[in-house]
Amino acid sequence: SYATVESGRFELAAGAQILRVDLTSTDFNLNWIELVPVFPVAQTAFGNGGNPWPIDSTAVTRIEAEDFDQGGPDVAYQDADSINQGGAYRSEDVDIQPTTDTGLGFNVGAFVAGEWLEYTINVAAAGTYQVRFRTARAPAGSSTLRVLVDGVDKTGNVTIPRTVGWQTWTTVTKAGVSLEAGTHTLRVEVVGGDFNLNWIEIAP
Repeated sequence: SYATVESGRFELAAGAQILRVDLTSTDFNLNWIELVPVFPVAQTAFGNGGNPWPIDSTAVTRIEAEDFDQGGPDVAYQDADSINQGGAYRSEDVDIQPTTDTGLGFNVGAFVAGEWLEYTINVAAAGTYQVRFRTARAPAGSSTLRVLVDGVDKTGNVTIPRTVGWQTWTTVTKAGVSLEAGTHTLRVEVVGGDFNLNWIEIAP
């Protein structure tokens, strides 16, 4: 009785090469290996009617964490495993679960180092903004994240504190974030530790 499992995406150089299948655990049968070309996938906004999230110099914009862009792994997000561990909201690899935070809805859970989510935004006017993160974290110590816009680090490492429970929420604010006018890709990237993320707000 066979099943097909898939790896993440990886790059191959041109030319003759040796491919090794290296067993890191034992006790299974292997029938075949397929190498499948992966063509670039267009990255588009999810939520907000499929339009970029509008960032206004006079109003607060809230982006629910689970409304990351469409495009799939390595394009719109990076997740440590290939399954939605929370089993909610979207059929993507990102772990999404119901939340008990104010307003209910969903949160991205077990957001760990090396993972990231991207959102397409449209900034009406260049300026300096605040970015707020609604987070929860049970383990001792703290975690860190950063925000990149079009690949440029805009926040440096932001500390995410312990809140004692995975559904005990706090809002972390990073001020002095400069944004240029126009359409951009905003990435929330976990630098260290793990935490739950409910939403991101961008405020003047």
